[in-house]
Amino acid sequence: MLGKTVERFNSEVKTQSLKNVVVEDSDYKTVYWAMKRVSERSGHDMAAGKNVPAPTPDDMKADLDELETFRIQVAKRGKDQAKVREALEEAPKAQVFG
Repeated sequence: MLGKTVERFNSEVKTQSLKNVVVEDSDYKTVYWAMKRVSERSGHDMAAGKNVPAPTPDDMKADLDELETFRIQVAKRGKDQAKVREALEEAPKAQVFG
């Protein structure tokens, strides 16, 4: 989603890669709720009384399918955006006045 501007295990920030980045409110909502759902099940101590049930294989498959669809949409949008922004980088055409 960040167009490889920042990557895990890499200390570089590749600002030129921002030309591929478009983050819309719907993206924020998707990431927010997916992270919330995942963090309830892993990586955090859960209150004993909460007792969130483990996801079923069908639940996990649905999550993976949703993630793949999201990844494809974001990648396509990034490619389209890169073309628009590359056009912004083109030098202006010379004008001849007579």
